[in-house]
Amino acid sequence: MSKPILIIDAGHGGKDSGGGSNKYWLEKNFSLKISLYQHKRFKELGLGCVLTRDVDKYLNSIDRTNIVKSAGAKYCISNHLNSGGGVGAETIHSIHNKGELAKMILNEIVNTGQVKRRVFTKTLNNSKDIDYYYMHRLTGNVETVIIEYGFADHKEDTMRLLENWEKYAEAVVKAICKYTGTYYKEPDFKNHMLIQDQMESNVYQMQQWAKNNKATSKFVSAALFYIKYGELTGIRGDVLYSQSAKETGFGRYMGNVSEDMNNFAGIKIKRPTGDEKYDHESFLSMDDGVRAHFNHVAAYIGTIPIGEPHDRYYVVNSMSWAGTIRYVEQLGGKWAPNINYGKSIINDYLEPLLQTDVYDSNETGNEHWALDVFNRLNSAGITVHEKRFDDSITRGEAMALVYNLYKVMKNM
Repeated sequence: MSKPILIIDAGHGGKDSGGGSNKYWLEKNFSLKISLYQHKRFKELGLGCVLTRDVDKYLNSIDRTNIVKSAGAKYCISNHLNSGGGVGAETIHSIHNKGELAKMILNEIVNTGQVKRRVFTKTLNNSKDIDYYYMHRLTGNVETVIIEYGFADHKEDTMRLLENWEKYAEAVVKAICKYTGTYYKEPDFKNHMLIQDQMESNVYQMQQWAKNNKATSKFVSAALFYIKYGELTGIRGDVLYSQSAKETGFGRYMGNVSEDMNNFAGIKIKRPTGDEKYDHESFLSMDDGVRAHFNHVAAYIGTIPIGEPHDRYYVVNSMSWAGTIRYVEQLGGKWAPNINYGKSIINDYLEPLLQTDVYDSNETGNEHWALDVFNRLNSAGITVHEKRFDDSITRGEAMALVYNLYKVMKNM
């Protein structure tokens, strides 16, 4: 077996969470996420590459540098997140080389839009010939570059890292390939569907599709919340509505989860022991349930959740692959064991949704999706006088509706 050209070091790990942590991530997890992405890409490009760790594992300085030296690689990159009151990316190289690789890496990261801080070296106790950082001092003849992708304690840097970490990680891949003379090709996702992207459907089409599939009135109504949170997060509401149709049988809940739980995505509790009803989350309202669905997906794709997330979000967000999912097809093997789970969402649900014709209920004589809700409200004593389902509501009408609701609740 030939020796690798490169070894990737995911900084920190185990009991050492790393100083570049904040409320959104632990440095040890973020550095591992970046490293796993790069390792996968280098394998695709045919560049021999290994890792110092591929799980959440503690390595002391001796163990870590011994792994680097024994790998036989010529180059090493050590991935980190910074803290301490700065902004932007920086790279650090040994005092014993000119830093050409460090400069190339930083320039490629900056080309993606990150702020440039500096390329530098540091000596131990002002010594002229001893490196300060043990990753330089103890790794022998391996040319090691420490990469700090941004500052965890800087608001704008944090947002950039959450949104663009994959671009920064790919920039390093590109720089290494250039430096080593390895053929580089952009990742090919032309035929994959982004989870975070512009919606291709609208509430009327989504609801018509749901009605055509004999969805429950609650599931039909939930489309409004999928539009709402899709607009707030940039996550495709039509994709998640399609996923919910798959998970819930269009709201008919033929498994252990029941409609009253407002669980639209089969989300489990923090520590499930099986697949029973009590192993799944319950949410107070439809709004909360749909919001939880979007927050759960946020852990997969690495975006900021809306409001306080449910407990299971934190479990997913602690996974080494959390934040690395970009495409619907990648949900297979992650959200569900079936590797074709994501493809099924697209082929069996989303595509039929997008092909659905929307009819005017007044012309066709079809029952409007809101009629059932209208009848339920009136039977509950909350009077709605007109069936103007597709009209905008005025402030006066909203006030009247709230007052009627107040009267009903007061008499309960």
